[in-house]
Amino acid sequence: MSVERSISTERLSATPVRVLMAVIPGWRIVAASRRRPGDVPLLVVDRGVVVDCCSQAAKEGVVPGLRVRAAQLRCPDAVVVPHDPVSEEVLFDEVVREIEKSVSPSVHVVRPGVAAVAARGATRFYGGERAAARRMAEVLARIGYSNAGISVADGLFAAEVAATEIADSENPEPRVLGPGTSKAFLAPHDVSVLERSGRADEGLVRTLRQLGLMTVGSFASLDRQHVVKRFSEAGQRAHDWARGRDVTVLSAYRPEDNDTMEVLLDDPEPSGVQVVAAVRPVVEEFMAGLAANGRVCSQARILIRATTGLSERTWRQPWQFSGDDLLARLSRQLDDLPRGIDEVGADEFCQSGVEAVRIVPTIHRAGEVTEGLFGSRPTEHLVHVISQLQERLGPEGVLVGEVAGGRMLKDRRRLVPFGTVAEDARPVDRPWPGHLDGPAPGIVYSRPLPARLETMDGMPLTTSSDLPTISPGWFHDGISRRRVIAWAGPWPVHQRWWSTPAVSVERVQLVTEDQQAWVLAGSADRWWVEARYDEA
Repeated sequence: MSVERSISTERLSATPVRVLMAVIPGWRIVAASRRRPGDVPLLVVDRGVVVDCCSQAAKEGVVPGLRVRAAQLRCPDAVVVPHDPVSEEVLFDEVVREIEKSVSPSVHVVRPGVAAVAARGATRFYGGERAAARRMAEVLARIGYSNAGISVADGLFAAEVAATEIADSENPEPRVLGPGTSKAFLAPHDVSVLERSGRADEGLVRTLRQLGLMTVGSFASLDRQHVVKRFSEAGQRAHDWARGRDVTVLSAYRPEDNDTMEVLLDDPEPSGVQVVAAVRPVVEEFMAGLAANGRVCSQARILIRATTGLSERTWRQPWQFSGDDLLARLSRQLDDLPRGIDEVGADEFCQSGVEAVRIVPTIHRAGEVTEGLFGSRPTEHLVHVISQLQERLGPEGVLVGEVAGGRMLKDRRRLVPFGTVAEDARPVDRPWPGHLDGPAPGIVYSRPLPARLETMDGMPLTTSSDLPTISPGWFHDGISRRRVIAWAGPWPVHQRWWSTPAVSVERVQLVTEDQQAWVLAGSADRWWVEARYDEA
């Protein structure tokens, strides 16, 4: 992410763009705390001078501009962290990507810690400026920045001042300034806001104070020609900011083409079929462009704004999406929208009209997509047949098996709806101490069957003391009694060893006289059949 562009080179206008602004207070300290974790006072230092400090150091009397030695005299426990603009940008890049993914696809970075989006698009999608501001606040709170200040105003300067005022408060409720009110809002503020926001340097602010111009409004009231003569171009730019003039266009954060698809419906659409039909041309055109460039989509976040609220869901699958796959996921999500109640008390989808749909895809090069259960992708005929079944039976009606992580065999298998990736799958590549290696059994019982092991004399074998000193001679599965001709084990599985009482399981493998192989699990002197291998 690059924020080297200067806002001073942008053209200012008396009719600036409407801005949705997010300010995360103390961003330098946030970035420094990532490099120096711990509950200690922090000083961010550049060339021997404090450029920022945490609240703990501020309470001890440290202020930006102090020499390091003077700051350490006031706060001896403070840790000095060199100013690192690159790390600040890299960390804020994560925030920008989340805003881009969950709020609006085009983000304007004023500087690390301060970002804005054009309010018009977000307002249309979320149904109002205050709704869009609340959405921004929810997204930032979700990633750990609940103290962020959110505002909507005419222009970057007024929006940043408004957002900064409410940032880090106990209840930072988003603030919305009405159109045309930015100049009046800025007027009573101290001229130091021009310096803090980067609109003027320290020397200009000091000169304004010496001239008795203490507020932004008093500076704005000066004659423009006098300002130009006295303060040159830099003073003229600051004067324009003070008068409420601002940029008319925001620069998108991402230089490449935006992949987000968005459809705004003129009127709330009650039919899910019609919503899908309206979105289909956009999706098909997008997918055709991906194929032409050798790229694929394996994940998509779908946001639906309906009259009953906002629906958001991330869809994944083990191969790349086709246009029909993506539209099928949209259709499922539409089916799950909250439904209203009609006059006779019946659920009616028409009570939940759809107003807008946004699809945010995750794009990869074609060769980067991993193969799934059926290879890189099943044949179109197979996908079509199974999709038709899912339409009739529902997404949960067609399940496919996959391997998950776990110690016990029943934990290592899971069924997921066809064409999806389980969100909470246990990683297979973890150590999982106690799990069985080698070929997997052909049959794994969801509910283990009670069993009994006996010696050759018919005496019961327990899990705690008899094995492995005494070999099992007979196996009883509750139906028939079989002689054991080979066995291996036991292998202990200690689960929840940190709790009291801990769970300890012994596992054995055995082959009976009918050439059938079994896996048994035992605990508390009782045995269960966990799985059975295919017949030899």
